[in-house]
Amino acid sequence: MSTVSARFYVSEITDYGNTDQSRITLLPAYGEGQNKDWAKFTPSGKIELNITGGTAAEGFFRDLLRDKDHNIAVEFTVVGKGE
Repeated sequence: MSTVSARFYVSEITDYGNTDQSRITLLPAYGEGQNKDWAKFTPSGKIELNITGGTAAEGFFRDLLRDKDHNIAVEFTVVGKGE
């Protein structure tokens, strides 16, 4: 089976008050530069992830929220249910 790719950027990070959890919102990256040609072929939509504070994942996404020059490439690949 094939793989479908999409490009996203970190739109916002919402911290949940008195917990160590945050919600990461990713939106499609299109309309500028290299993404302009790519946009008509890539899926669009919104991805929301919940993460725990103080983890490598939190640092990764917070860095990308500040860095407007880089996007995230997401690949969707079919796998078996037991994998």
